[in-house]
Amino acid sequence: MGPKGGQSVTTAPSFTVAYIGLKTRFKHSNHHNITMSYEGRGEQPVPPRGGHVPFDDDDDDFTGAAEHAKRNAGGDGDIFSSVIGSFLGKKNQLANEPVDEEAAVNHHKKLYGGEDDGGEHDSSSMGNAAALQALKMFSGGGGSSGGSSKSEFIGLAMSEASKLFEQQSAAGKVSSDSSKESAVQQAGEMALKMYLKSKGGGESGGGSSGLLSLASKFILPDSYQTISLPAVRLSHHPPSSKSVTPIIMVILNRPKHKNAFNGDMIESLEKAFGTLSSDPRVKCIVFTGSDPENKIFCAGMDMFTPLSTKDANDGPPDALGSVTRDTHRDGGGRVSLAIYRCQKPVIAALNGSAVGVGITMTLPCHIRVAAAQSRVGFVFARRGLVMEACSSFFLPRLVGAARALHLVTTGAVYRPTDRVLDGLFTEVVDDAAGVLPRALQLAEGVARDCSVVSVVTMRDMIFRGPGTAEEAHLLESKLLYDRFRSADVAEGVTSFLEKREPRFQETMEENAPSVYPWWEDKLKGPQSKL
Repeated sequence: MGPKGGQSVTTAPSFTVAYIGLKTRFKHSNHHNITMSYEGRGEQPVPPRGGHVPFDDDDDDFTGAAEHAKRNAGGDGDIFSSVIGSFLGKKNQLANEPVDEEAAVNHHKKLYGGEDDGGEHDSSSMGNAAALQALKMFSGGGGSSGGSSKSEFIGLAMSEASKLFEQQSAAGKVSSDSSKESAVQQAGEMALKMYLKSKGGGESGGGSSGLLSLASKFILPDSYQTISLPAVRLSHHPPSSKSVTPIIMVILNRPKHKNAFNGDMIESLEKAFGTLSSDPRVKCIVFTGSDPENKIFCAGMDMFTPLSTKDANDGPPDALGSVTRDTHRDGGGRVSLAIYRCQKPVIAALNGSAVGVGITMTLPCHIRVAAAQSRVGFVFARRGLVMEACSSFFLPRLVGAARALHLVTTGAVYRPTDRVLDGLFTEVVDDAAGVLPRALQLAEGVARDCSVVSVVTMRDMIFRGPGTAEEAHLLESKLLYDRFRSADVAEGVTSFLEKREPRFQETMEENAPSVYPWWEDKLKGPQSKL
């Protein structure tokens, strides 16, 4: 880590809920309320999908859920303990039941979104609405700092159902066959199914990050420019657009500190890329830095912050208040993985110098554009450190093993045009002020002309492809089989024949190839032969 030194989209009617973003173990945990909407849900409802997610040992642990519910709702906690007890007998059944997302959204609109038609509500509708409300609250930082995310989330859902039942009962809007216990039961079961679904997302799913990804599907901001994130700023393209645009800029925003990398930046970048990944209105992301003079993209780790693992971990603190070797998670790696797992094309516009994590966190991006006069350095050996931000995986794949070894062995800084960096930047712009405009020009072409599903799938084919030509042939054949039957391919062919711009609508969340993600053993089945 280095030293410090288009076209807008109209949104649907909205209501106010807490901002997407799970609390992590950082000192900064401000909560901001912004306006959200159900954009696109009415036009393209998401069909119910099953889980088929096996339980692991931790899934039997509901410690603290009843206590969280009692603390949030008040009153007698026996009802919550009773509901929790019933989970143990139904866990495998719940694991394989679908989450009816469309129904949950509709119930939430009526009970929390100001669209109540004045009719009565049953236990199922109140429970579903309460579970979705809990997801919104929890992913907005509504959970406390103690307890597991699962226990907090399920407890919050049950407490919301309890309060909602009392509210609707006082208004005389509860059906005669409903009870508080059954509403709480429905909310708890729905929350558990949501949790299990968040775990089903493979390596990006599970726990807090998985719930964040799931929440992003339900909660879409009317504007990214109104979102306040520490150390990071989001902007539409063009910035004058008040509603979400197909291209969103993610901007490092510590110009007085040379955009040095710190804990706030880690948390904010994870939130930003996680949320944008699930927004169907977003077609491409441009990642850049705020520097009026265009001299610095990111100066690396903030050396004025004490070198510590305390604020950059995903695991629990040990008795001494720090973390263990097994629980520590490199902050740069967390950001790189957030970009790598983002289901949208990402273009890095390095409008100035980048060293250490300032360059390594851009390696998962699809495209990197740099300024000719800037400097780039993998300076770890000169600080007594080692490669981070998953750079030991990405760097040799981008520049080759020989150049990667040269870069990390010398720890020197280089111009983007130096031969040792061949392959890292696909474009080098003479004037630093022209880096962002060029990156946005590339993004406009990608957003306008390319299928997001195709672009993201091909990136993963390159980085996660099999090890032999024969295996690559089999994988490509399966992927092509699925794509030939897709709406985007039909649109691509039709637009070509009609000599017009394509209107691709598919997303990875809803239209990924059936074998995706193939690296999670989804290619198992009858053996294919060449």
